[in-house]
Amino acid sequence: MKRCISLFIFFSLFTHHLIAHAWEKGFHEGPYLLFEGGVLQSDFDTDQVSGAQIGRDFEPSFGLIFGWNITDTIATELKGLYSTNLKSDRREHIVATNINLRYSFLVDALVRNKLKIMPYVKIGPAVRLTAFPGNPQSSDQLIPSYAIGPSAGGGLMFIWGKYLSIGLDAHEDFLLFNDNRQDLDLASPAQTNQLVYKGGLHPQFGAGILFGVHY
Repeated sequence: MKRCISLFIFFSLFTHHLIAHAWEKGFHEGPYLLFEGGVLQSDFDTDQVSGAQIGRDFEPSFGLIFGWNITDTIATELKGLYSTNLKSDRREHIVATNINLRYSFLVDALVRNKLKIMPYVKIGPAVRLTAFPGNPQSSDQLIPSYAIGPSAGGGLMFIWGKYLSIGLDAHEDFLLFNDNRQDLDLASPAQTNQLVYKGGLHPQFGAGILFGVHY
């Protein structure tokens, strides 16, 4: 009987050691603010009338992420990015917004030291607002457009000490764009309600480097 009790105590202590976390519970809870600089895919900007692509397939982007870790592993975050085609006389302006639910994988061997390494995945809705340049044959030189759809992504965060955060992030937005039409009143002869930018489903990739603080 004593041997059974001893084995039970030993087994309990051994299993507790196996499942015990190397980190202090609550260490990753709280708000965080990150700056992101990277690239954003924008290959949906071909002028259907002239056949010219306004920008490149990928343009530089920058923005901010504000999030809050509800628990050590689960966080909600809001991300906003801005992008534009810098080397063009026909400028387009893009604002991309994501609302994410993020899950971080906490592995004992990666978070027990001062430098903590945390891979994560995230999902949520995405919205993209775009100001396209109008067709040269139209007197209206600005076409507002929108797109919406689901988003999925992931990344890797490095947290040094208590506050400093550096990371790598990537995501794919599965966006449904609206058609954009214009009256080409400067053409000869004038044409009405012409398709300038074609809508539809356009998956858009984005990636960036993150830098900020986690309080």
